[in-house]
Amino acid sequence: MTAGDLAGAHPWRSPALERTGAKVIAVERAGDVLVEFENGFTVRPDDVLFVCGSTNSLERYQREFQPAAAAAISLSGGCREATRDAQSKSQA
Repeated sequence: MTAGDLAGAHPWRSPALERTGAKVIAVERAGDVLVEFENGFTVRPDDVLFVCGSTNSLERYQREFQPAAAAAISLSGGCREATRDAQSKSQA
């Protein structure tokens, strides 16, 4: 998923993430997939997030953090990742 409103926050330390029940398990940045985050790590607007959770928690996550154009990404539970290309297509 795109970074959306989570940009600027630590991927594991957001009260809103606790409310949604979804978990960020990895961040793709500049072609690298990161799964460990130092205390000062923050999500950048161009990062791609790998998010896991139930269908309901992923839907809550999208409502909380994703711009309206990205809300068209279909969810069926488990882990989800959407590239910047998928977001660009949904905005067309």
